[in-house]
Amino acid sequence: MFSRVISSDVLLQARQKMDVSVVLGYSGSGVFCLCGIAGQRATSVSWRVFPSTRAGQHHRRGSPRATLLSQGRVVVVVVVVVVVVVVVVVVVVVVAVVVVVVVAVVVVVVMVVVVVVVVVVVVVVVVVVVVVVVVVVASWSSGRRSAFDSEREVRGSRPAFGRLIFST
Repeated sequence: MFSRVISSDVLLQARQKMDVSVVLGYSGSGVFCLCGIAGQRATSVSWRVFPSTRAGQHHRRGSPRATLLSQGRVVVVVVVVVVVVVVVVVVVVVVAVVVVVVVAVVVVVVMVVVVVVVVVVVVVVVVVVVVVVVVVVASWSSGRRSAFDSEREVRGSRPAFGRLIFST
């Protein structure tokens, strides 16, 4: 299928020239290439694929955008940026949910405490009012009874005015 078989000595020569790891891959448009980075400059050794009857051409390219390694770096950078953005968004959402839940719990607790305090104050006020009313009514009733009893005692010891009139 391929017009040229890349031998191990070609790989070794390419590796020594580039002084880095060499990758074999498909770069598009029918080009299989050995790609690597030498210092800051991207280099690749490419073999163009022709029909099996023709020989492939061997040529060097210095364009960093044409190499699989530089394209791989772009993909890696994009993937890392996407992962970092996703992680940051997830962390922000989780923190926001936790803050909302904590605020909701605090609001509910404060409302329960306020309701309990109001109920306790109302119960205490009602109990105090009932006790005061009972004490006032009891003392007024007992005071009136004692005045009535002392008046009966006085009447019982001497005759009433009406009896005196009728008895004489």
